[in-house]
Amino acid sequence: VLIPVPEEETPGHMTWTCVLGNTSVEDDPVLRVIPYFADDDREGIDISLYDEDATQEEDDHPVHDGVIREVSKATGRPITGALAKLLSGKLRKSAHYLRERHKKLREEDEQALPGNDAG
Repeated sequence: VLIPVPEEETPGHMTWTCVLGNTSVEDDPVLRVIPYFADDDREGIDISLYDEDATQEEDDHPVHDGVIREVSKATGRPITGALAKLLSGKLRKSAHYLRERHKKLREEDEQALPGNDAG
């Protein structure tokens, strides 16, 4: 299948792979890597289609933490339900991870408040 691409969008190099045959396998319910489609990919990956997201969620990212805090602050709601699902596609993290990370960040913020003896 050839898809016409405007000349200014044509990359300066090309790679191809020959596939010799097909192999039928069961779908993997665990998201192990997030494929890269393009810099202008606006759809992202629907992580909710997977039973588990194993894409290095243990590596918390300060930008993600900032987005989680700002979205919660702007909406006045915790990151749950539809909001977690929406963010999961944008941040490419599972909704479960986002809910748990929001809880942890909220606890850390509460402990950092002045007058809190726990912090």
